[in-house]
Amino acid sequence: MKMKDTLTVLYKIEGDNISIDRAPAELIGNILLNFQGLVYSLGQYYDQEGRMYGRRTKNIEDRYSLRVSFEEGSVVLRMSTFHEQLMLHPSDESPEMKSRQENVFYKLQELLVSLQDGGRDYRSKVRDLIPDHSARFTVFNYLNELLPGDKIQESIIFQDSAGQAVAIEMNKKILKDRVSDGLKEEIETDRLEVEGVIVRLKDDSPDPVFWIKTFDNRLSKISLPRERRTKVIRFLTERVPVKVFGVGTKKKYAEVIEIDGIEENAELIIDHIGENLLKEPIRAEVSFEKYDDKDDFWVVSNEELGVVGVDDTVEKARKVFEEDLYEYFLFYRKVPDNELSERTLKIKEKLIKIFS
Repeated sequence: MKMKDTLTVLYKIEGDNISIDRAPAELIGNILLNFQGLVYSLGQYYDQEGRMYGRRTKNIEDRYSLRVSFEEGSVVLRMSTFHEQLMLHPSDESPEMKSRQENVFYKLQELLVSLQDGGRDYRSKVRDLIPDHSARFTVFNYLNELLPGDKIQESIIFQDSAGQAVAIEMNKKILKDRVSDGLKEEIETDRLEVEGVIVRLKDDSPDPVFWIKTFDNRLSKISLPRERRTKVIRFLTERVPVKVFGVGTKKKYAEVIEIDGIEENAELIIDHIGENLLKEPIRAEVSFEKYDDKDDFWVVSNEELGVVGVDDTVEKARKVFEEDLYEYFLFYRKVPDNELSERTLKIKEKLIKIFS
């Protein structure tokens, strides 16, 4: 059914032991939080106000804040806007649209209908509705959080001014699968890995962050989830190189918005030097430290072989390490065994084993 406008959205919840007197607070809270976030994100995108990642603007929150009430005798949340901001120039495609909020409700309806009923070309329909990748990721993320569990039935009902309604069954397998697949696709597009050492932490603000000095000598800004604060502080104080996995943006520098994981990353495996494949891989430690009491540098080293590479990026330090390692090999293979100490003889034997 084609609707000309969308003034109100009803969110209906059904299931065993769910009634107006027994509505689980956690479930209701999750729906309110994520549905409001979904509306904020669509509004922010269509109004072209601010970045999709990061904190939204106050104008968007004022413009798209929802008024929520319960329908009498059932667990149905009625979503409507506090204030209607009129559209000064309605589009030719939807001249009946009178407000920005109404436009966002209608776009959400079109998106869900495409996911629920669309054919194999539903991806192109979704991209037509939301061409921007970061906006799609944000929207799919909220939709994924709204997907109900097995024992709960949820539906979103869009009503227009004439009383017509379009219902979206959130439990439909096709809808669940497409939301899940869509989120995975968008995550892979923006999935980042940042390697470096944590150099600064700021957690005294509403949006705590930390910074990583990356292997290529840049600074990356990372959002700090509260549950990872202890681990991040330990890595900061110990100056341990780490690898951060997450979703974000990469322009002049990488910015991770949501962390999937953070782990220690203080080792390199070197299995070739130039075009020469080594007979036995070498483990090298990576550290970030002052060198000759001067600035901090990246250090690639192997204590057993006594080889150290130092430079302002890990890649450059690795090349210095590899060059010195090969020079050690050329030097030691010419020296007779009886002229070497027990330690240097072991180094010679190791190098010959690696390169021969």
